[in-house]
This record gives sequence, structure tokens and C-alpha cells, in this order.
Amino acid sequence: MRSSIFRPLLAALGAVPRMQDRRRGRKPGDCSPAHIESLETRMLLSAATKVVFGVQPSSAFVGNVVSPAVTVDVEDSGSHIVATDSSNVTVSIASGPMGGKLLGTVTVKAENGIAVFNKLSFSKPGTYTLSAVDGPLVAATSSHFVVRAQPVATTLVFSHEPVGNGAGATLTSAVVVHILDQYGNVSTEGNPLISLKVGTSTSGGNLLGVVSRTATDGVVTFANLSMTKAGRYTLQAIDGSLTAESTSFTVTAPSVATTLAFLQEPTNLTAGKGIAPAATVEVRDQYGHVVADDQSVVKLKIVTCGVVQGTATAVVKHGIATFSGLNPTAAGTYTLVATDGALKSATSSKFIVAPGIGTHLAFKQIPTNDSSHSGTFTIKVDVLDKFGNVAISDASRVTLSFASAPMGAAALSVSSSVVGGVATFSHITFSKPGRYVLKATDGDLLMATADGFTLA
Repeated sequence: MRSSIFRPLLAALGAVPRMQDRRRGRKPGDCSPAHIESLETRMLLSAATKVVFGVQPSSAFVGNVVSPAVTVDVEDSGSHIVATDSSNVTVSIASGPMGGKLLGTVTVKAENGIAVFNKLSFSKPGTYTLSAVDGPLVAATSSHFVVRAQPVATTLVFSHEPVGNGAGATLTSAVVVHILDQYGNVSTEGNPLISLKVGTSTSGGNLLGVVSRTATDGVVTFANLSMTKAGRYTLQAIDGSLTAESTSFTVTAPSVATTLAFLQEPTNLTAGKGIAPAATVEVRDQYGHVVADDQSVVKLKIVTCGVVQGTATAVVKHGIATFSGLNPTAAGTYTLVATDGALKSATSSKFIVAPGIGTHLAFKQIPTNDSSHSGTFTIKVDVLDKFGNVAISDASRVTLSFASAPMGAAALSVSSSVVGGVATFSHITFSKPGRYVLKATDGDLLMATADGFTLA
């Protein structure tokens, strides 16, 4: 049947010499049955039979042109685009919300077998499909796609919540509010004026600072805000009918100096070396924070065994009093006591002043006057540092002798090891009554001469 339809036309075409016939080794004008059959098949395949969506419609907002442009291909039975086709293709709504309209140019002439629809839009949100028709060709239906309503500002959101501070002080961080559309995206349309006010309050305090600002790209930042009273608060953001409530935050009472505290405690030292690092005292408020603007004067007492051994004063700078040059020289265990008017005082931890190295000798125990010379005596000599502290770590030897003695008295020259800074001479005897003066020596240390004493 197919040969009977196309044979007269093929015969006419076959009578014309063709380069294609030469390339395939056929003679020009070949009208053999096999050649005719091949030509018939190619012509049937290249004939347009259907339309197919090439680029499917994608989601868009109401009134916005669908992008990328929708395309419809004119194809043959082998699903090849018929590049010679220039027919008119029309698209329309196949399914969608009631009342929805397809806007734009809906009939387009195909070029090289493809119809491009680059001005389509929709009048109503919803889920749609499109159909494409081209005369008697098999029609096509697109995949489903969604048309959404145009974004509009619907919500305010605190993206940086308020963080409390002391009453009258700037809130710890800036408050930031975002404007969102119905899809949860930041709405950048327009530059609305956003205002803040107190939402809830436990004390009736007021919000201070610039409380109305114009949004830029959907964001507004409120810096340098403060509250007038201590209490628990929320803030409310307002943009016409849109509102948002912040999380609650606490504002504390104004900071006032109430107490002293040692920041740098005194450390153990050797007599004469000075306390290092320098002891420091903080002036703190009722919340335990340093009062940075305090400029009072702190007085310091140096105490050992409950007795004040010295005092010092220092002017507070940036909330801290620094006591440089403290130099207790008497060995012992100490504390420092800091006072500042009516503020609660502070007592440091205990620290030890240790004696220095021995520099000289001193008699600690000698016979008393009028004692009988026939007895035995214990004599003690201290090794002292330059401040008169017993050099308890000294381990040298002290030699005891007479600086003067009665005529004919037996000579004295004995040595004793120093223990705990003391050399002890036991069982010392004197051969005659009379007046004696003792002398103690220890290498390079400054010698000591005792007070004279008379024995009976």
C-alpha cells in the first residue's frame, strides 16, 4: 500500500540525478523497488507526528515570567526533532487551580522544529500542568509544577536576642530583628520602619536609646539600648501589624562599690627582698565585678600575731589598688588587711617572711652576775641576718673565748656547730671568781662581745 502511494512521486524524484545516489554507488535515477522502499521509509520517519515538552515549566511566583523558557519540540515517529517544521504550537492550562489563567504569548511558531515560550506567567498560585497542541499532531502534557504567591513580609523575628546588663548600662549586645516572608526567607522589599518597646516588665523600667530604625535588606540592628530599672523584661518589635516578642532578659541594679578583695595575694619572701609581685586589691560591686571607675584610697595594714607592724596606702586606678614596695624585714608569718572607708575589708592569705643569710653574731645567753664560779654554765650565741633575724638555715661553727678575764684564770677556746641559727655551749666552767667578758667569732661574720659579768 505504501509503495502505491509514494511510487509516482519517487519515480519523479528518481528521474533527477542526485549526488547522494553517486556517493552510495547507485546510478542517477535509480527506480529499483529496493531504492524506492528506502526512500519511502526515510520520508515517513521525517514527517511530524507529535509534540513533546523539551524544557518543562518550572516553579515561579504569580505574575513572574516562568524561567527558563518553556520549549515544545515537534518530533517524528522516531522521536527526532523535525528541523524543517515551522508550524504553530499552542500551550494552555491542562490542570490547575480554579480561576487560574495562563498569561503571555501562548501560540508560538516553531523554528527548526522547536517552539519557545518565553513570556508565560500565571494569575493565581497553585499546582499546574500545561498541554501543547499543534493541529493534528499528538498533543503533550507537561510535568506538574508549582506557582507560588508573591513573597510578602509576614513575620518579624529576633535573630539576636537582648542580653541584660546593669540598669542604665548598655545591653550586653546589639538587638537584631529580621523581616521574613511567608516562605521563611528574609524579605528585602522596601525599607520599613521597625520600632522596639518594652513587652513585659517586672519593675516598670523604660527602654532608652534609638528605638525606631529603618530596615535595610530586611534587617535592622538596635545598638546602645539600656533599661532604667532592675527587673525582668521582654522587648517587642513592631512593623505595622507585624509584631514579635523577644526572650526574657534580666537587668540588675546599678553597680555600687561594696567590698574589697585581694586580686594578687602576697607571696612568701626573704626578709628585705620585698613582696613580689606587688599585692593588689580590687574594689568590687555587689555582683562581684570590679568597679572600674572607682578612685578611692585603700589602706593596707601589715599584721603578724595580731599586731600591726606597718601600714601603706594606694590610690585606686581602674578599680585596682597596687601596693608596690612592701618590704617587711622581721621574720615571721603575716597577713595583709585592706580597708577603704565603709567598704567591707579584705584579709589576705598568710605569707612567710624568712630570715636572710647570717651577717653577725649576738650573745643570747650568758652567766648572770654573782653566780658562783664553781658551777657549770650554758652559753648561747645567735647567728643573725642584717635585720636581726636568727639565720635558722645557718650551719657554720662558732668559737667562744674570753675577751677579758681575771688575772690567772684558765684560758677558754671552744667551738660549737650552729643549729637552727644558734650555737650552744654547754658545761662551760670558770677557774676563778672575778669579772669576765666573752667573745664569739665565726669566720667572716661580725664577731660579738658579751656584756661583762662578775662571778663570785
